[in-house]
Order: sequence, then structure tokens, then C-alpha cells
Amino acid sequence: MDRREILFIPSFPATVITNSAPVGAPATKSDLVVLTCGTSSATAQIPADAARTITKGARATLDLDKAAVPAVVESIDAPAGQTVTVHLRPETAFPEGSDGKDVRINIEQQLSRKGALAVPLSAVYSRTDGRTVVLVQHDKTETTVEVTPGASADGMVEVTPVADTPGLKMGDAVVVNGP
Repeated sequence: MDRREILFIPSFPATVITNSAPVGAPATKSDLVVLTCGTSSATAQIPADAARTITKGARATLDLDKAAVPAVVESIDAPAGQTVTVHLRPETAFPEGSDGKDVRINIEQQLSRKGALAVPLSAVYSRTDGRTVVLVQHDKTETTVEVTPGASADGMVEVTPVADTPGLKMGDAVVVNGP
């Protein structure tokens, strides 16, 4: 067999990305056939300050034009200047023709600690004396509870009652759009 007719593929799966000449035509280009081998992956360059809350193993979604592919954060490089490279491994194959395309990457992050109290943002009030409070409703009475606000997302904010301030626990009703 003529060695010029052999194409070695080191691992499978392999996908033809480009084929520069039709079958039977003379091979005039140096990159006649371009292949990708192995499984697909995705990388993202993100601001270093945004990468602080991303962890290895975090769930992610790779949004393509025609599909959403679930993925996992496989590794996070050390910061290089103002950016960090995040490597993601898809859990299912990319749709055909997706290799080399741009994707939107959504990485799930947990910004608050597990078991944190969260209330609607509209239930948190700043008083004129500078304290932050929540009005807790027990039966027909309201109790003012001083809190320290934390992380917020999707209209909810984490709150921690200030020491020696009883009256706020998981499941309590709070007043929204109050005083």
C-alpha cells in the first residue's frame, strides 16, 4: 500500500472538519483534510473576579443554536492577568456540525451558604438609623428583626439575624412592600 494514501487517526471518535478537495481531484493544499479527534469540550475566558465562585464539578449548560448540552466544569486554570480559563466537559455529544462553533456557557453557582435564610428583596428595609430590618409576621402581630443582608439572586436576598435578635427562622412569614 502506498504511504501517501494512509491517514492515521490516533483516537476515536474523529470528525472531518474540512475536506479541501473532492474525491479524485489532485491534492494541491497542505491541509487537504482537517480532523478533530476525541471528545468535544468547551473553554471559557472569564473575568478573574467572576471565577471566584466557580468550582470544579459545578454543573453547566452549553447553549448552541439548536440545542442545550449539559456539562461539568472539569478544571479551572490559575488566573492569567485579569482572566481565568474554565474548561468544561459536555455530558452528551454536541449536535452534528457544532464543533468549532461559538456557544453560550451558563455555569451554576452557589453564592450563599447551605441552609441560609432567604427572603424576598422587597421584605428588607433600611431604617433611618442605618439598621437593616425585616418585619416578621406572627399571627396578627409584626416583629421587627434586625438583619445583615448577604448574597442576592432572582429577587431573593440572604439574611442573617443580628446577634441577640430573636424572631426570624426558616418558614416565617415576612412583610413585603411594608412600612
